[in-house]
Amino acid sequence: MNKTTLTILVLALTTICCGQTSQTKYFTSEWLAKEVPENKAKFSQTITQNTDGTTTTGIKNLTKNEIVRSQTFKGNEPYGIWKFHEDKGFKTIDYNFPLIYSDEKCNDILPIATNDYFENNDSLGYRAPKISTGELTIYEYLGKNIFYPAVAIENGIQGTVYLQLTMTATGTENIVVKRGVDISLDKEAVRVLRELKFSSPPTVNGQAYAFKCLVIPVKYKLM
Repeated sequence: MNKTTLTILVLALTTICCGQTSQTKYFTSEWLAKEVPENKAKFSQTITQNTDGTTTTGIKNLTKNEIVRSQTFKGNEPYGIWKFHEDKGFKTIDYNFPLIYSDEKCNDILPIATNDYFENNDSLGYRAPKISTGELTIYEYLGKNIFYPAVAIENGIQGTVYLQLTMTATGTENIVVKRGVDISLDKEAVRVLRELKFSSPPTVNGQAYAFKCLVIPVKYKLM
């Protein structure tokens, strides 16, 4: 066997050993209450170990031949694009971004100091930005859009995630976790703030400003 052939075989074996693997189980319902043989199943659950170190779990409706839920983790970190079924159709959640932690002090000077940058302050000539999806407060927006991660609920994890960000004329950017609780809660909080958009900018005396170094608490509490 020549050297070229041997190299090809080694590469092929490496690909097989380190490639993507999956395991499928079968159930009578979407919520995986009872495992059954494939010929009696209505839904399947496939757990795939991806080559990038992530794990994807997909729930498939075998009758309709469609994925009804799909989620990916890298360790305990939500990762990639998630998909699940709602009454009005399918919804996707985008976790395809890096999670950044930082304890560095932000030294930028804000143009004004107020207790809530999402509330008007007439004495300072401040007009808060309007949230494009219609919520009147940041807390209403968070309450409407945060999905409490199932893994955190199952483990009884709660607390307050503190995020630092820049509030621009159109939304938010440069989001970092100043103080986290759990990686699943931290990433969900960042995801929702990343998607925050404004229909009008924050202004001081009629002039639009970008407000850096804002810290926003996102509270998770189990009932």
